[in-house]
Amino acid sequence: MKKITLIAFSTTLAIVLFAIVGFKNIDKSAGKYATIVDRERVNDAWSCEIVTVYENGTSESSQLTKLKTGDIESGSKTITANLNKLNSEGYTLISSCKGMNSSTIMTTYIFEKR
Repeated sequence: MKKITLIAFSTTLAIVLFAIVGFKNIDKSAGKYATIVDRERVNDAWSCEIVTVYENGTSESSQLTKLKTGDIESGSKTITANLNKLNSEGYTLISSCKGMNSSTIMTTYIFEKR
């Protein structure tokens, strides 16, 4: 069980780092995409967070409340607020994908600047 948790954590960390570092060297004048990655852990001690990476390479991170069975409202409000923030800044959602294992849910949203 610890090995599976370690593998899941390592995979999650790699995805988040790719989202943060992968866009770092983008030409700031040519960028038009932003990415939101949210990581939610189910009934676990690890933190849950949402990371937004903008087209100019800057990023911001917010903590999500831990996902508990029967209580998804608080984290959902934070995710929705971040999605609405990008929409109000002139971005359009063009793609999203979700993956999960026994204790981690990862969702990636890709936005294009209008």
